[in-house]
Amino acid sequence: ASIKAHEWNSQKAREGLWNKGGMIIIVIVSAIGDVVLRLLFHLDGLSLPFDYTVFLCPVVMVWYTLTELGSILENAALLGSRVPSWLPKWMTVTADALERTGERLTDAHAAGGTGTDAGTWKGTETHFPLKQPEEETEDSHGESES
Repeated sequence: ASIKAHEWNSQKAREGLWNKGGMIIIVIVSAIGDVVLRLLFHLDGLSLPFDYTVFLCPVVMVWYTLTELGSILENAALLGSRVPSWLPKWMTVTADALERTGERLTDAHAAGGTGTDAGTWKGTETHFPLKQPEEETEDSHGESES
């Protein structure tokens, strides 16, 4: 679509490749997380009412797949193709449901008060697709926050 609109530039293409590389790293991290959880849940004395095999990696993969499919739909529409109005809505609803599920899981843990700020990633808020960035304001330290 950017080539059609004569807006393609190599800098944006490189940024897109870095983004894809980051996605691959996140998928690998989630797969490693699944392996670690599987090992932890199979320790002696720790039993679950189910057999844990994988969870994180498939959820991350579905989330990224929906995000990328949404990007493909957007580009198809920019190229002039008609996109059924319900399709992007369905993808957004599904991705939002995944997001809410993850938030519920992590909010339940955070409510217990771990006393650590591990996982607090300042400055990454704009990297979460399917969420509209809120208008940025500057706080008293001159940093922008959303």
